Amino acid sequence: MTNPITRFPLKHPHTAEKALQAAIAVLVILFGHSVQAESGNYVQEDPAVLRAVQEADELSKDEAVTLHQSGFRNTAQSRQDHEEGSTVKQSQNGSLNSASALQEYGTANTISIFQVGTFNEATSRQTASTDSHTATRQGGFLNNASVEQELGIGNHAVILQRGEQNRSSVRQYNSFESLTWMEQNGNDNKALAIQSGYGNLTSIDQAGDFNQSTNAQSGYTHKIDSFQSGLGNQSSISQNDSYNAAGTIQTGSFNSVTVEQAGSYGVGGSHHALAIQSGSLNAIGIHQQGNASTAIVSQSGYGNSVYLSH
Repeated sequence: MTNPITRFPLKHPHTAEKALQAAIAVLVILFGHSVQAESGNYVQEDPAVLRAVQEADELSKDEAVTLHQSGFRNTAQSRQDHEEGSTVKQSQNGSLNSASALQEYGTANTISIFQVGTFNEATSRQTASTDSHTATRQGGFLNNASVEQELGIGNHAVILQRGEQNRSSVRQYNSFESLTWMEQNGNDNKALAIQSGYGNLTSIDQAGDFNQSTNAQSGYTHKIDSFQSGLGNQSSISQNDSYNAAGTIQTGSFNSVTVEQAGSYGVGGSHHALAIQSGSLNAIGIHQQGNASTAIVSQSGYGNSVYLSH
C-alpha cells in the first residue's frame, strides 16, 4: 500500500537566464511537423493537432513549456501568466488524448502531465498560487484526471492511474500547505478529494474494480488515509474544524464505510477513527463530534454492520 504523505520537494529553477520579453505564442501544428520555440520546446509527431498557448506579462528567468505528442488527434494547451520559475511539461502518446495546464500569478509552480493510451484526459489548474506542485500520470485508456488549486500557498496534488476507465479529481480551495495523493489501479474506480484550510493531508489508494472514495476536509491539520481493494467498495470521509484523523481499509466486495468528524460550534476536534473491513456487504458508520474521541472498528465476514456516535 502506497502511503506517501510526505512533503514533496519542489523544483525551483535557479539558473539565471536573460530576461525574455512578454510574449504570446500560439502554435497550431498539423500532420507531423516539429517546432522549437524560444520560450519552450514543442514537438509534434504523426497526424495530430497541437495547440500551445503561453502568455506572460512578466516572463523571465527559466520559465519553460515543454510539449511532446505522438499519435493521432492529440490536443495540449498550456498557459502561464506572471510567472517566476514555473514549468509545464506535457507528454502524450496514443490517440485522442487531451491535456491542459494553467498557471497564473504564481511563483515556482510546476505542472507535469504524462499520458499513455487512448481517450485519456488530464486537466491541471493553479491560480494565484505560490510553490504549488501537481503531477498527473495515467496509463491505459479512458482515464480522467483533474486537479484544481486556487488561491493557495505550497499546495501539492499527485494523481497516478493505471488500468481502464479510472476517474480522479482533486480540488483544493483556499487551502495552504495541503497535500492530496491519489493512486488507482483497476477498472472504473472513482476518487474525489476536496480540501480547504491549512495543513490537510489526503491519501487515496484503490485497486480493483468499481470502487469509489469521496473525501472532504475543511479546517486545520486533518489527515485521511483510505485504502480499498476488491469490487464495488465505497468510502466516504468528512472532517471539519481541527486535528482530526481518519483511516479506512477495505478488502472484499461491496463494503461501505462512512466517517464524519467535527468539533462543536466551529471549534475542537482531535478525533481519531479507524475502520477495517474484509469480506462482503459489510458497513461501518462513525460519527464523532466535540473533542478528542477515538473509534476503532474491525469487521470480517459477511453482512456485518456497525454504527457509532460520540
